[in-house]
Amino acid sequence: MLHSDKSKFIKHHLVLPLIALTLPFLYFMFLGGDSFVATKIYALQGGEWALNDHWVTNNLIHKGGKYLSTLTVVAAIILYMYLLVSSNDQYIKWRKPFVYLILASLTSATLVSLLKIITNMDCPWNLIQFGGDRPFVGLIEMRPREMENGKCFPAGHASSGYAWVSLYFFFRMTIPKYRWLGLSCGLFTGLIFGISQQLRGAHFVSHDIATLSVCWITALLFYIAFTKNTNRL
Repeated sequence: MLHSDKSKFIKHHLVLPLIALTLPFLYFMFLGGDSFVATKIYALQGGEWALNDHWVTNNLIHKGGKYLSTLTVVAAIILYMYLLVSSNDQYIKWRKPFVYLILASLTSATLVSLLKIITNMDCPWNLIQFGGDRPFVGLIEMRPREMENGKCFPAGHASSGYAWVSLYFFFRMTIPKYRWLGLSCGLFTGLIFGISQQLRGAHFVSHDIATLSVCWITALLFYIAFTKNTNRL
């Protein structure tokens, strides 16, 4: 692979996406964007999180989304196991891409879960201005020891959707013309999950942007690792 091709790949798949995600993240996290959007959502619901327990946001999208994501992973594992025992040459070439897809998606969700513990930030519904009992403590601020731990950043449920941006690279390894469809599936699902949680008071916008960033970078790094000895970059 020519150096110029690698540079172009890194530019389009790492540099530009990071710029596109970092700028809005800085605005929402540090310049008041999170509070502005959450305040509007909270006010539209009558000064409460009326959609917290709504069957669409809570049962259909939150709980149902978890089941859907789990079933998708299980389906991918079952397909991989079938490919593993198959002697059909047309199927054998799909083994590695399915391993990639499973590892990238599971690792993305796992990393987000770990970061939620490390960052120790609250959900909107925990905060005084949104009906909770805790003051806001920023990402880079020292959290008072007497405060209960927060586990809301990045957005965990959104990772169940954004983890599937790995479909972009999965199809890049298999059927490149479908890579944008794969990316759209991951982005759309993550967006629906993320907005639903924002409506429930579970997350700020920046939480979802951070989740998408983790999922995209994880998917990219796995893709580079899986294709380092090929010409697929």
